[in-house]
Amino acid sequence: MNLNDLRKKHEELLRASSGTPKSSGGTLENYFKVEPGKNIIRILPWKDESHQFYAETAIHRYVNDNGQIQNYYCRKTQGESCPMCDFYFDLWKMHKELGLPPKTRSKFGDLATKIKATPRYYMNVVDRRALENDPSNITGAVKILSVGQKVFKKVIETIFNPDYMDEEDPDNTNVLSLKKGNDFVLELGKSGEYNNYDQSVFRIKKTPAGSDRDIATWMESLHDIHSSIKISEYDAGKEIVQNLRLSVDGARGPSRNEDDDMGDFKFSKEVRV
Repeated sequence: MNLNDLRKKHEELLRASSGTPKSSGGTLENYFKVEPGKNIIRILPWKDESHQFYAETAIHRYVNDNGQIQNYYCRKTQGESCPMCDFYFDLWKMHKELGLPPKTRSKFGDLATKIKATPRYYMNVVDRRALENDPSNITGAVKILSVGQKVFKKVIETIFNPDYMDEEDPDNTNVLSLKKGNDFVLELGKSGEYNNYDQSVFRIKKTPAGSDRDIATWMESLHDIHSSIKISEYDAGKEIVQNLRLSVDGARGPSRNEDDDMGDFKFSKEVRV
């Protein structure tokens, strides 16, 4: 693990906050399923210094013609042109051209907010719950955890938190250490109708991740979260944009109804007031 690179990522997250799993490969059974309440996991480092312990991507979410939420994996994460990003900026341009009063919503702004690319992070973790259910399934306990920026920022901040370090050897005793690290309590709660992870935290007590034999098995069983992350096809994005553009075609006025269901993605050609 390269701490200098992690420090740069931490600074990037601080700047940002101030102002379907196929992307990372494998089948659904390879992914950690977050249950309501406290989920105890151990985040694993990568096997060598060639990569960080996490892989990063960004997702545009949209609703298809069947009303299903779909993911389009942003092409800009790999330096490629992204039609969804282009459409996002076009929508805000169209919103601005309406000349509406500040904070007045429009169909263009509503849709732009919905399709904006959001960061996603993938990490290898040991599922403590799976081990409790079947202690013999050492290999199967290694899962891929997919989280958003808020949870990931908690992880990065704690890596550099001196309260979680050994003062005599801080770089080698951060929370990801296999010998003297910390389990992570990923707590899923609710804030209204939305999921909330604000209470998630690393345990204070330092412990080995497992026995030497278990650790060796886990490190040999890491999912390749790095090479398997793929971006979506450009032409597929153009088709999605074409369909989404039809959903707001003709909308030329504000959307002021605060009771609108902002999660249904259903936009008529007539302006709702």
